Amino acid sequence: DSVFDFKSKTIIVGKDGKESYFQNAMVWDSGVGKDRISLPVDIELYKQEGKTYLRKTITTDILEKAVYPLYTDHPTTYSSGVGDGYVYKDDTSWAGAHDAGEGSDVDYTSTGAYVMTYRGDSGGDYYIYRGFFPIDTSGIDDEATITDAVFYFYVEQIIDNLGGGMDLIQTSQASTSELVTTDYDDVGTDRGADEIDTTDFTSSDWNFFTLYSGSPGTDWINKAGNTYLGIRDSFDYGDSDPGTDGYNNLQISTSESSYDPYLNITVGGGEDTTPPNLDFVNPSPRDGGAINDSDTMLNVS
Repeated sequence: DSVFDFKSKTIIVGKDGKESYFQNAMVWDSGVGKDRISLPVDIELYKQEGKTYLRKTITTDILEKAVYPLYTDHPTTYSSGVGDGYVYKDDTSWAGAHDAGEGSDVDYTSTGAYVMTYRGDSGGDYYIYRGFFPIDTSGIDDEATITDAVFYFYVEQIIDNLGGGMDLIQTSQASTSELVTTDYDDVGTDRGADEIDTTDFTSSDWNFFTLYSGSPGTDWINKAGNTYLGIRDSFDYGDSDPGTDGYNNLQISTSESSYDPYLNITVGGGEDTTPPNLDFVNPSPRDGGAINDSDTMLNVS
């Protein structure tokens, strides 16, 4: 029997116009903030006795470390649009940089976006960079209930000698296809996820914020249009002059790179979107792995 192993890839089953898509299978536990487990699931597509199966495998080390209940699913992925990037402001005073109604410049065409506070010249030079990530989430059924949402982004570089953190916020940029300097102050003051210390992020790897349930948090997700997320560094978010010279900086890949930021959204209720001719059968573990009792295997007939 043939077996195709895949992870973090999109698999298309079926003919044109009748496709079924499988992508970004995840496993996550009930931990909070940075202590939460949220990882891609090892999955394989294989044939046995003329039928095609999709098997998800959860390893024992995840089962032993998890805060229960533990979940595994194929959340729907919504990627950041071409208007993602940053707006920054530089000034000779903290108040001039933080409270400005308009930024100094923008960048929404490069492959990386900076989120940063910089203080130099013993407090005579300040730069604040704010990240913007518009996401089209209009594909969510109006009657669906959002049960979980995680914002993933790829961190290219970390510089932090100020001891800061990063905060997920809601924005209201004027366009989803570009940024303008007047978007600088179109940022919220409520965090939608736990603040994460900058040094707890991992460079050259995927990182994430788990949105709070409700408001602020998952209520920001617009089922009829665009969801506007942003990231501010903790000095900017808290309107706090760092007090010493240095950087608190993340460089995040944008939609112009090979690592689009994206929202993984899990819903319950709403329209039944199960493709036709799919049977769900009870799974059984294979050598080298373990499967959650609540898991299912997908039989494509």
